[in-house]
Amino acid sequence: MDVFIYGGLSHATDSKKLKYDEWKSSTILFPFLENEFVKILNQVFYVIRVLKLEVKEVLQKNA
Repeated sequence: MDVFIYGGLSHATDSKKLKYDEWKSSTILFPFLENEFVKILNQVFYVIRVLKLEVKEVLQKNA
């Protein structure tokens, strides 16, 4: 995930950028890695959504 974010999307880290470029040069491996990244993001957003609903419920109970 870090390599995709800091190497591919923001170019914040030179070492991560080099790793990302190395991965991207592989026409066989890169689509699988990219798919895993998307799946991870999906899970992260799901957890954020669930936490949002839980926090909202707690705040409404305590209001």
